[in-house]
Amino acid sequence: MSLDLGPRPWTFLLDERPPAPGRLRLVQALVNTINLETGKDAIDTPPGLEAWLSEFELLPAGGSVLDSDVARARELREALRLLIRRNAEPAVDAGAAAGTVSRVAASGRLTVEFGPDGTARLRPLDPGVDGSLAAVAASAFEAMTNGTWTRLRACLRCHWASYDRSRNLSSRWCSMRYCGNRTKTRAYRQRRNGC
Repeated sequence: MSLDLGPRPWTFLLDERPPAPGRLRLVQALVNTINLETGKDAIDTPPGLEAWLSEFELLPAGGSVLDSDVARARELREALRLLIRRNAEPAVDAGAAAGTVSRVAASGRLTVEFGPDGTARLRPLDPGVDGSLAAVAASAFEAMTNGTWTRLRACLRCHWASYDRSRNLSSRWCSMRYCGNRTKTRAYRQRRNGC
């Protein structure tokens, strides 16, 4: 799977840190297909979702994307965002989100594929968009089992997903330059004005 993305909306332009490792980067890239502050959504049309799936080599040759696929991809994206938010905000209710990701995994008919080298991974049997979206869910599952999932964090301000490489998992913002600075400046002004 080629992950050299070039200049795309999901290439972590706001993030000062390197992207998530391995297949977890796929989850991060899907979550970051929308900028919640501007509303710019890279997968809000069939051609947009097709471009994203093609970039990650998830869409089989000759595959097509429908409006219903866009709706399911966006639903998966927001479910994953909620699950990621729980990593730093344990009070976030992600029950429905977990159900959504489970439903996507089932729709893509995930199966375990064992390698001759003693490794195993989840692989979707569905050859269409359902399988493509299930591959994203499989990436989340693999990160949850290998211990990297809790390092994927949603910015407390804009909910952009970034990978926390700090020793004590203390990352709070997508970028100190953007959301961190804005949050600290607002807090300073409130203290200064006595609000």
